[in-house]
Amino acid sequence: MNYLPLEPLRLLEMPVDKAEALFNRLPLKDQATMVLGVPWERRQDLILMSKNARDLVRGMPAEELFWTIKAVGPQDALQIVDMAAPSQLQFIFDFDWWRKDNLVPEKIIAWLILLFEAGEETPGAWIRWISKQDETLLPLILRRFVQIQKRSDDLDLQEARDVLPAFTLDDVYFIAFKRDELAPLMSRFLNEIIAGSEGLYRDVMETILWETDAEGLETAFRLRNARLSDLGILDYYSSLDIYAPITQDQVRKIDDVGCDILGSNAEEDLMPAFIPTLYMGDYPALREAVMGIAGSQSMERIIFEWVGAANKILMAENVDLDDFEAQRKTLLSVAAALNLAIELLAAGEKGAHPVDILRERVLEDLVRLANTKIRALRSRVRRMMDEGLISREFLHLPDSWEYLLEGLVVTPRPRFWDPDVGDYVDFQGIAQVKQAEDRLNEIETWGLLMARIEPHWGVWRDTLSFKHTNFRQFRELTWQQALLTALANKALGGELVIRPVRGKDLMRLRDIWFGSGWKGEGAVPSGAVVIEEAMSAVRPLAVKSGVEIDTLHRMIVGMLNGFYDEIKGLVPDAEIDGRFIAAVWTEIGPDAGDQ
Repeated sequence: MNYLPLEPLRLLEMPVDKAEALFNRLPLKDQATMVLGVPWERRQDLILMSKNARDLVRGMPAEELFWTIKAVGPQDALQIVDMAAPSQLQFIFDFDWWRKDNLVPEKIIAWLILLFEAGEETPGAWIRWISKQDETLLPLILRRFVQIQKRSDDLDLQEARDVLPAFTLDDVYFIAFKRDELAPLMSRFLNEIIAGSEGLYRDVMETILWETDAEGLETAFRLRNARLSDLGILDYYSSLDIYAPITQDQVRKIDDVGCDILGSNAEEDLMPAFIPTLYMGDYPALREAVMGIAGSQSMERIIFEWVGAANKILMAENVDLDDFEAQRKTLLSVAAALNLAIELLAAGEKGAHPVDILRERVLEDLVRLANTKIRALRSRVRRMMDEGLISREFLHLPDSWEYLLEGLVVTPRPRFWDPDVGDYVDFQGIAQVKQAEDRLNEIETWGLLMARIEPHWGVWRDTLSFKHTNFRQFRELTWQQALLTALANKALGGELVIRPVRGKDLMRLRDIWFGSGWKGEGAVPSGAVVIEEAMSAVRPLAVKSGVEIDTLHRMIVGMLNGFYDEIKGLVPDAEIDGRFIAAVWTEIGPDAGDQ
């Protein structure tokens, strides 16, 4: 971004009179650059400070105007809607009115209302412009809300008024409104059409009468896609290739000599396409690459490709364009994918630098590479479900494991459960991928082992009773708790099976596992007799499952230490109340269970 004498956000904090005076001293080009320097939701405040606000609005790339209006809220952005050029408005409609290859009537109505609220000239200017660009759209819009009947030449006007719908503007075409509550709006719309051109009105009416809706929809969709394609935005079906799998050696290199942003309207636009994701989030590899390229001609191509990748994801995922937060997260996901891809290539290609990767590679391929990497995690989870290693409902897993798996299979794209923030985030680096892979390895190991512990977890719902135990239902019992319970039963002289330990046996279990002279101090020693005995009980099953002995050792030590942590603060001779034990499935008796 060019150096500016004023910092945009500081300007917005000043008293209005002072801010307007300072802002209007700047050349229009600098004002436009400042508009790009603030978040979408603050841009209107800055635009309206300018004496040349209309020029600023019409100088914005149509896509940036769209995000600005959405961020502010269309109802609160009427002033800049009124200032927009018809071509900019049509971009918004092309983007917002369609879901896949179908028009959304509610969207059309919402925007028509806004057009009439924005200004007296706005609807008519847009109607005149679109009628010259696309003769199918106006009839297609109207057909969703009205029915047309034409008075024949041999039908007297008075008789026509008796037998035909009541509304007419020219005594030739008589109109019935499909929804009474929309009659005022649609009558104003029809009046705008005929006021602009009686010939246009006649053509629209005849098209509605003689052309099928399917024919009109197909043509309008094709023309809409052509308009968006000119700006680098593809339709839903074409956008799906952003998820095409790709390997590192398939990421295309380019001969980067710097180029203009394809599809931009440089003569009309005051400002280049702006990528807010450059200024949001913590993407170290991407930020290093951007800072190394900023100000060069290469950045123009990168911005254009960045916009294209973001648009494909928006279209492919059918993001609700009324949900601004969903839009923002989708755009940020592109930055996360680029950061991950840069890290992958930098790790896989000796000496590759983030700046060179971003400058010399096709950005869509970088996004595809990142998507391929994280979708491999999703495929692995689905394979584990198909093989019966885990349930499709992720039953009997610790919460953190369940959250991870849900994030990986959630549509439309896999996301990473970040326990530090307590929420799902986009995969943005190798470290997150490695963490997910390690956890999947752990889950798969547990799944292989627990498939051999009786009874199998798949029948717990039907075969185990949880009445009068410390768990209310089968869903609460995790694999770790179940295996430790089976080991407890074995240590108490029984079989290696999953059934609740009697509450009165908890003190004896404590003495067996932690020593008869246990005084509430110390820790479970690695390599202690209890560890070896537990290992001996499970080792044959682990070998059959392909679980490595070192891994089994870590599993058992982890479970025992978890149980030890629960009871180490208790008075040595005190009864252990099973209601307050979570590591072992325990009977608590009917009286205790009712408390």
